[in-house]
Order: sequence, then structure tokens, then C-alpha cells
Amino acid sequence: NQKSLQRSTERIKKVHHRENRKKSKESRTIGIIEKDHHWVNRKNPPLGESK
Repeated sequence: NQKSLQRSTERIKKVHHRENRKKSKESRTIGIIEKDHHWVNRKNPPLGESK
């Protein structure tokens, strides 16, 4: 019983890890997009906004 429990938790951890990796990849892409956006805004700031 203990062994099967351990196996199931390992499986859960694996799935969790995969989801986390997907999330981190997504967040990295979002971060890059935000950085680009910020850079574009700094290059030609919208009217009434100076940075």
C-alpha cells in the first residue's frame, strides 16, 4: 500500500513538473513580449508620457 501511494505521488509530481515547465515557458514568452513592449514605448513614448 505504501509503495503504490509513493508511486502515485511520483506520477503526480511528474505531471506537476511538466505543467510547471509549460507555465514557466509561457511566462518567459510573456516577459519577453512585455520587455519588447516596454522598449518600444521607451523608444517612442505615447503623448503625455515621458520616461
